[in-house]
Amino acid sequence: MFLVTLRFILIILTILGSQASSFQAFAGDDEIDGRVLAVEPQLCQDMKAHGVLTGRGPLTCQRLRLVEFSYVDFNGGVKTDGKIVVLDAISMQVLELFGELKRNRFQIEKTKLMEAYNGDDDASMSDNNTSAFNDRAIAGSDKISLHAYGAAIDINPRQNPFIRSEDAEVTIHPALGADYAERSTPRPGMAEPAVPVFARHGFVIWGGGWTNPKDYQHFQLDREIAEKLVELPAEQASEYFNAYVLACRNCLNNKPGMSGPALASCAAKREN
Repeated sequence: MFLVTLRFILIILTILGSQASSFQAFAGDDEIDGRVLAVEPQLCQDMKAHGVLTGRGPLTCQRLRLVEFSYVDFNGGVKTDGKIVVLDAISMQVLELFGELKRNRFQIEKTKLMEAYNGDDDASMSDNNTSAFNDRAIAGSDKISLHAYGAAIDINPRQNPFIRSEDAEVTIHPALGADYAERSTPRPGMAEPAVPVFARHGFVIWGGGWTNPKDYQHFQLDREIAEKLVELPAEQASEYFNAYVLACRNCLNNKPGMSGPALASCAAKREN
């Protein structure tokens, strides 16, 4: 049996275009169990019925993909029920990303689709659920969230809470995340060890790097890149994003630890 690299698989899947894929992907000597599937009509209907796909954002079900993967839970066991919905162009990178987190023994509580919470972000956070696509605005704003682009992932909200400071008042979501507001002592499930993993797969923006609010659970693509991917046809978008990811890795190789807008700017220049 021949071992092929995940990069080769990415190229093959790009050639195949938007067709659904089910496979075992490889990275080095480590096998990643998972698959990328089209959003079938029943799932699409469920997303609409439960307020996850509302028409507020730019995507339809045709541009979304269901990523299924395994992960390490907080008991140290491996679960195979991981599910997340993302933009088609980034779906293979997301599969590889979660495979890398698994190999690193990064622990995740659960990953249910947002239909289980009727699109309610607060309910998902309170359940410590890792999620991605949700057709909604940014909390407290009318601006469309990158979750509505399928280009943002929230991971372990309890261990990585959203924290906003206004005058003397501090707001923490979810409330149970207050135990993790202090970040100097590493604990399982905290996002910091995952930051370079997300960056290597194109998620260059981490909410934990913001000044106020701090959104430790939140990882996203640069907004300009996300908008570009949505504008392009699916096949071209996949090619564009794969080139962008390679540019991100080149930037990180030249300057380890680069992150946020600086990494986004470096990658955009190299990709062009």
